[in-house]
Order: sequence, then C-alpha cells, then structure tokens
Amino acid sequence: MIYFTFAGRLNNKNQVGLRTKIKKLLYLLFKPIIANPDFEDKFDYVSRWYIEYNDREGYVNREIGIDDKDNTIVKAPYKKNVGLWCDEDLPYEQYKEMGITEITAEIFNEKWSELSI
Repeated sequence: MIYFTFAGRLNNKNQVGLRTKIKKLLYLLFKPIIANPDFEDKFDYVSRWYIEYNDREGYVNREIGIDDKDNTIVKAPYKKNVGLWCDEDLPYEQYKEMGITEITAEIFNEKWSELSI
C-alpha cells in the first residue's frame, strides 16, 4: 500500500448562490440513491484528501476527506458510502501529477479512526 495526501477543492461556506441551493435540493430529493448518502453534502468542504492506494492492484482502497480545521469529515468506503476516489480508476501516475505528498499508514489510520457515524 502507498499512502499519500493532496489538496482538495474548498468552497466558501458563506457563499450561497442559486447553484448551491439547487444542489442541496437535489441532494435531499435523491439522497436514497446517491452513492455517498452520508457525505455528498460535505465533499465541497474537503480541503485535503488522504488516500490509501493499492499499488499492487492499481486502485484506491480507502479515502479520507479533511476540512480546513483538520477534522475528518468524509471517509470511504464506509457503510453505504462508495467515495469519490475509490470509485475512480486513476493510475498512481495521475495522482502524482496532482502534487501528492506521501504519508505513513499510521497517519492515515489515525485520521480514519476520527470519524464514525
């Protein structure tokens, strides 16, 4: 396994436009069939991703989303949540192009254990 982190997209929580309102409404309507029902509304607030990558098989095994206050707000796969990166088939080389920083398994697992719902 390879463990790494990279920057996420962070939206301004105070910026509530028409697009944000429509997105929230659609989320409420379709929550039962969404791939990440517990976390879909939190993805916009992820400022950093932590990834556990299976380098032998070439896929993301687990992912963690961290907010701008260093709190774990998203993790997958977890219960009914598939995740964003776990659902992608990106090769490790593409992640390297995103400016990743390698971390230890201990750091990853510590963040993983911070969130349980």
